[in-house]
Amino acid sequence: MDPSASHWEQQAGLENPSHPATQDIPIDLAQTVSGAANSDPVVLDNSSDLTKIDWTPWQTFPVSLAVYGIHRYYRKYRPRKLPTLSNMKLFELYMFFASMVAISIDSKKYEKGVIADTEKLTIELVARRVRMSTLFGNLKQALGNVEVPEHNETKETLRKIREVRYNDGGLFGRMAWWHNHGWANELLWNKWALVLVSLCGGSPKVSLRDWDVCITQMANATDDTKYGLWLALPFFGAIPLRMFARSRGIPLLLWTANGLQRLMFAGWLYVDPIRERQRLAWLNQIEDKTAVAEMLIMTPFAQNIEEDIKSCRRKGRLPLV
Repeated sequence: MDPSASHWEQQAGLENPSHPATQDIPIDLAQTVSGAANSDPVVLDNSSDLTKIDWTPWQTFPVSLAVYGIHRYYRKYRPRKLPTLSNMKLFELYMFFASMVAISIDSKKYEKGVIADTEKLTIELVARRVRMSTLFGNLKQALGNVEVPEHNETKETLRKIREVRYNDGGLFGRMAWWHNHGWANELLWNKWALVLVSLCGGSPKVSLRDWDVCITQMANATDDTKYGLWLALPFFGAIPLRMFARSRGIPLLLWTANGLQRLMFAGWLYVDPIRERQRLAWLNQIEDKTAVAEMLIMTPFAQNIEEDIKSCRRKGRLPLV
């Protein structure tokens, strides 16, 4: 995947305000599998190998506890002399590290499942090409040319698609919805819906749930927020704050700085390893992966994607973008 391939958004017509993607494109729910009352039911794919519980990632916690015990025993005879950058306890650091490794191992499991599945791999590679074009091209600016119709009918249709899973499972279902959809705002999501409708020549004949997964994956890939930087600044900024609070004997300020560092550490865990796992696990929500993959192959972002598929399987990993 060559970063110079920033021409995808141009081929998609996003830089031309007169392109259909920027016009008032009707979205017909009756054209979707779950939108029509007389539509055939979606045939679920039961070939996934990710249905069984894998306890491998959780083995990092007993291992970390054992290493933590050895470390504590060592420090008993060789106390630390250098000042610490954080007031986090040694046990907390080991648990954070164990969590990071466990999530990374779990993500690798999902990654292997995606690479082994041609349809899921196609969908994810298109999303990563979208992300590449966002980071190295002009896709984010080009999406600014897409105008979302103001009339209520189109907005209501888009809202129904986006929130099709919102009430699944009560409170936990809503939390899962925000976990999957919170990376892209509603306006960006709506723009991607219109772009995909235009590139696919009309409303795709997939279920609303699959349509939601596809749009959300593309919209989330367009998010270029530097979360790590915004979390690192308060984390390291709290270091002099802690030193000042300790030297002046201000307990409340010291507690605030310590709490801020812990919060930023947990935030990084969420926006980095957990988010990567979310991207891959989200693909398992697709009911008809073949239909979604065939839909995305029609877009300019899927040109010569066979080479990327071969490359992923040869290297055993997805592109690092």
